[in-house]
Amino acid sequence: MRKFTKLLFALALTMIGVQGVKAEKVYEIDYSTYDKFPFYVMGFTPEWVNGIMTDGGGGWHQYFIADGIPTIVGGSYKVIAQAKASANVTFNVNMGWGWGDGEKTGTNVTVPKSNDFVEVVWEYSNIGGTSCNLVAQPNTDATIEWKSLAVYVADPKEVTTYGDLEVVTPTIYVKNYGESNGSAVSPDADGVYTVTDEAGSGDAWAAQFWIAGEYALPAGQKFYVEFDYMADAAGSVGTQTHGATPGSYITWYCIGDVSFKTDWEHFAKEVNIAGDMNGWQSIAFNMHLNSNTKYYIKNIVLKEPVIEGEAVTFTVSSSGWASFWNKNKNVSLGEAKGYAAIFKGTYVELVPVTEVPANNAVLIEGAGGYSFNVIASAAAIADNDLQVSDGTVVGDGTIYVLAKKDNKVGFYKLADGQKVPAGKAYLKLVSNAPDFLGFDGGETTSISELNVKGQADGEFYNLAGQRVAQPTKGLYIVNGKKVIK
Repeated sequence: MRKFTKLLFALALTMIGVQGVKAEKVYEIDYSTYDKFPFYVMGFTPEWVNGIMTDGGGGWHQYFIADGIPTIVGGSYKVIAQAKASANVTFNVNMGWGWGDGEKTGTNVTVPKSNDFVEVVWEYSNIGGTSCNLVAQPNTDATIEWKSLAVYVADPKEVTTYGDLEVVTPTIYVKNYGESNGSAVSPDADGVYTVTDEAGSGDAWAAQFWIAGEYALPAGQKFYVEFDYMADAAGSVGTQTHGATPGSYITWYCIGDVSFKTDWEHFAKEVNIAGDMNGWQSIAFNMHLNSNTKYYIKNIVLKEPVIEGEAVTFTVSSSGWASFWNKNKNVSLGEAKGYAAIFKGTYVELVPVTEVPANNAVLIEGAGGYSFNVIASAAAIADNDLQVSDGTVVGDGTIYVLAKKDNKVGFYKLADGQKVPAGKAYLKLVSNAPDFLGFDGGETTSISELNVKGQADGEFYNLAGQRVAQPTKGLYIVNGKKVIK
């Protein structure tokens, strides 16, 4: 019966030191519980019985001594095994992702000649991928018996798990021929990106185009991309795997060659990230074909796996309130106090929320730093008047921003011509709404530096938000408060 335990990172087990920090066991195997060796061998088929292997020595025989080890990008690992050998044997032990996917790192390990099991220890650093294996290649003719093996990882809180692919908003970079670096660009009015090539010397990457994702992905994950493309002249363009920024080369291939034609074509592909693509974050198109040509790309769709174990950090200033928004990630607020905001004519009603869907804005109450967990899906917010600025929203008598003025916190009418910073929440209301809209218990702002339009003392407004020059008996709003005249 197979008794093979792959321990999850969340399961706290034995703690040891790895390169000066605490580490947690994430994998272990007891070879003696198997009728035959549980993994496989490249090169020839030896006899494997209860962890005993016999090698002819001197060949390229590779013994997979562990498989399915959970890993994280940048992790540091210590392996502790119990083994004995009929002769001193030195192994080159590689930590990688499987046959054909490449190895990430390797080290030499010696199992001494011994009649008793001895402890054999080795370490690795900066491994990526979601899971990997250990491959031992001995250099000496010997019989080696393995009893047990365990893998420990430093700082297991960094573990990341991935869910299904979801659409993200890519960043697009362009380097026209003759430019030294790529720059982030926006499409033209028709949604088209253009790259200009020219006849002249230089490598294929003298003119480039990048589709950059939201975050780096490890080997073993995948992404999906599609787009429409054409050029002034036909030509085949190669692609490379890059990191986040232009020029952060990883490997020579990515989505394959793209054959541009003089009519619009459509490209769509799901790509598995191989071992030597570890850390992928962008597709780089090498567009210098030594011709006076323009390339056009539009309708770009990029999908990446949801990072289910990721956390989004957020800080609220000492004033105690701020607006929060994330374009692509659904988050759980945990213990933080979050609210949707609803305009009620003379005030803003706050409705508690515990989850925030991507591209939705909420208010966060309470000064300090927060870590919101990314989740695969979030409950929709049924009623919320908060909108998010793209950096072009300008005060015109209808825009209200979270601010603090004269020790009063709430939403103030933004002065004409003033902009709401990108990523900040605002309310767009009727032009005759009061200049100030308070809410129960409000005391703060993350954008108090904005120029808000003040309300003169003594101005009366009816409950519809209309200014009343000569108020009679009744209920009015004065300086943001309800009063009875």
